[in-house]
Amino acid sequence: MKNENNIDFGATQIHKDALEDICAVAVNQIDGVKLIENSFRDKFLEFFGQRSQTGIHIGIDGAGQVNIDLKISVRFGLNIQTVSQTVQNAIREAVAKAADVDLRDININVLRIEREVK
Repeated sequence: MKNENNIDFGATQIHKDALEDICAVAVNQIDGVKLIENSFRDKFLEFFGQRSQTGIHIGIDGAGQVNIDLKISVRFGLNIQTVSQTVQNAIREAVAKAADVDLRDININVLRIEREVK
């Protein structure tokens, strides 16, 4: 028997670009952390319409679990392990708040240490 109080509005799909945007906002709110800019290859692909968020790669495995790979720089003097955990927690919270997505891994790749220019 159909419940008249429940209305099915269809399916909701969340594009990888939307997840990249959620991650970018979460990372940009953390002091001392920056996403690595796109490579020449990424910029070339963007020219032909394939959008790519700076320093973020979203992968989805066969079970529908999401893997997030981030390329970041960290300000000199900050503990890399602590910063990585902060970034992972911020992304996990932002994705949980914005979308009901099954996150498997959040991999942090620290490619640079930024020195403050005085």
